[in-house]
Parts: sequence; C-alpha cells; structure tokens
Amino acid sequence: MYLQLGRLGVNLNDLIESLDHLETYVFIKDTQSRYIYANNLSLQLMRIDNKKLGQIRDSDFLPEDTVEFIKHIDAKVIKGETTREEVFINDANGKQRIYLEMKSPIYSSESSNEVVAILGISTDITKQKELEKKAYQQARMDELTKLLNRRGLIESVQRDLKKRISENTFSALLFIDLNDFKKINDDHGHTVGDHILREVSERMKSSVRASDLVSRYGGDEFVVFLGSVGSSNREAEYYTEEVMSRIESALAGPINIGKGKVQVGTSIGKYIIEGADFSLESAITKADENMYYEKSASKEDLD
Repeated sequence: MYLQLGRLGVNLNDLIESLDHLETYVFIKDTQSRYIYANNLSLQLMRIDNKKLGQIRDSDFLPEDTVEFIKHIDAKVIKGETTREEVFINDANGKQRIYLEMKSPIYSSESSNEVVAILGISTDITKQKELEKKAYQQARMDELTKLLNRRGLIESVQRDLKKRISENTFSALLFIDLNDFKKINDDHGHTVGDHILREVSERMKSSVRASDLVSRYGGDEFVVFLGSVGSSNREAEYYTEEVMSRIESALAGPINIGKGKVQVGTSIGKYIIEGADFSLESAITKADENMYYEKSASKEDLD
C-alpha cells in the first residue's frame, strides 16, 4: 500500500519501519483502549511483540493510578480534542519516569465527525526534567552552603509562606552578620573561611524549625524568616528572642579548623511582621538596620 505525500509515493511498510527507528513512543489505540499499532520502543515498554496488538490495554502493563489518568485523557481525545500531558510512570527499578504524551483523534474515512482511533506520541523527558529542576535549584540556592540565596528566599516567601500566613498571625525576620569575618579569611585563608560558612549554616538550620527559611544573603550575611511566631506582638517578640538566643548559642561554640579552633562572633537584628501583607525587601532592610544598631551598641559597651 502506498501513501501519496505530495509527489512522493511512500510505501506504508517503509513508513512503519521508519517509525521503529524513532527514539520516541508512537502508538495507535482504538476507542476501546486496545493498542492496534505500536512502534518498537512502545512494544518494549509493554514487554510484548506485535502479535499481541489488538489485545493489550494500558491496564496490562501500567499501574492503576496511571491507567485512570490515561483513561481521562483518552476520553477527551475520543471527543475530538488534541491533548498534551505529562504522564508519570515507575520503571522496572522503581524510578519515576516522566513522559510528554501528545494525542490526536483519528477520524473515520466515511464520517468526518466519527473518531475511530487515537494516535499517540510519547517522549521520555525524565532527564530534561531533572536538568530543569537542577537549574531551578542552582539559581535559588547558594552553592557553598546549600542554603537559599537571596532570590530563593524572596521567591519562597512570596510563593509558599505568604499563603500560610493569616492576617491574625505574626512572623519575624532575622538579619545575621558574622563579626570580623574578613579578618578570619585574611588570617586563615578562604578555604577555612568557606568551611566556617558551611558550619555556621548547619548550626543555624539546626536552631530553627524545618518550616522556617534560612538563607545566605551575601558574603557573611544571613537572613532567617520565621513564619507564624505568635498571634500577638508580645508572643512574637518572646518567641523571636528565644530563637535568637538559640542561634547565638549555636554559633558561640568554637569551630574546628584542623590546626586549631576559631570563635565566630555574631550580630543579629530582628523585625517583627504583622499579617501577610508585607514587603519582604522592606522587612530585610529594617532587620539590617536593627542589626547594625545592635552591633554599634555592643562596640560602645566594649569601649
């Protein structure tokens, strides 16, 4: 059998053989969800040969939740829709794989309104998704400390925490500066400095709740966002001071640098936030100003 494509006469068997060489899944299902055509890659996924075509359905090789999702998609196609969906399937090793699946209705040659089959093309995009996720994380994470960076902090607060903060609750923001960190870098070198930043980051994370956000804002400056710290300003102040004490205690312990130990001093400024309608940038600025006030007051006390 030949298909007329422009001026070319294409043998149907040659076309089918060409589809077998594609690194994508190509298949046709009837309206009863039976596979009536599948290229080689699709047959491998189903673990059958082409003699079983016309008998096998999704339920014969896919998990139940995936089958139900695909049924929902196929129902749209049978009604005449063209679909584009991501389908999640666990492979033989239990690893989740992601497929971009596009489907289009095949109409009867005798009735232009009657859908008789579903044409599907599915591509494994697992690697692409992993790379996208990695790129997303790298853009929002500090490479050295594995904390959120400035961008990651801002996006996390705007996307997640603001949705969970009601008008009747308070949150708090801490701006933390490592005192004389430049001198530590100058005296011991940047490798030791990097080790200290990583250690400080771990101690900060262990001092707050898993739901709180710890970020490296830049250099030796860190910002901690504490969500839902009380239903009144008094409660918020009390809890925030408690967290500040925990952080100060955690960072007060000497850090082993191999040939000795280093003590790192800190200055912390806080800003209490009421409700969900707030500017994070403004809150950071206020906490930063309060931190410098505390640092200046400490230096005056020492003098």
